[in-house]
Amino acid sequence: MKGVVRLIQPMAVMTLLAMVGTACVPAERAESAARSSPEAEGMKPVELAQLADGGYTLKGPYGFNGTLTHGDKGPWTLKARFVFPTAGYSVGEVKILVEKTLPEHVMITVPVTVPPKDAALAQAQTEEPVTETIAVSHRATFEVHIAVSVAEN
Repeated sequence: MKGVVRLIQPMAVMTLLAMVGTACVPAERAESAARSSPEAEGMKPVELAQLADGGYTLKGPYGFNGTLTHGDKGPWTLKARFVFPTAGYSVGEVKILVEKTLPEHVMITVPVTVPPKDAALAQAQTEEPVTETIAVSHRATFEVHIAVSVAEN
């Protein structure tokens, strides 16, 4: 009986799920996330709402809206855009980290540089598209964050 318990315990830990945003992740990853809160590191979470077909809608800071979808046999596609309130904002290169777990867990980070608070800027909305292709299984879970930094004068 002890041998059976040893085999079940590691699996039991992996099957305990916690919610981070709306993406399911193993409990130990959720505990790690709680210890190093993205908010404290200049990171802002993006809300993921599941679509009926298995994809997600995305909603985040700085007017970030879009979708994360997949075709029948194709990769996932991230299509989103920012709507910034003024000029002076910029979007950097999107970082995608795929954890080789079953199913894969994908962490997407979109860097945004915001203008300094005292900058004199044109008061015109600006839009910036974000498009990425991610080759992971259809069962993958996702986490999306906006990494915010302030431009120097």
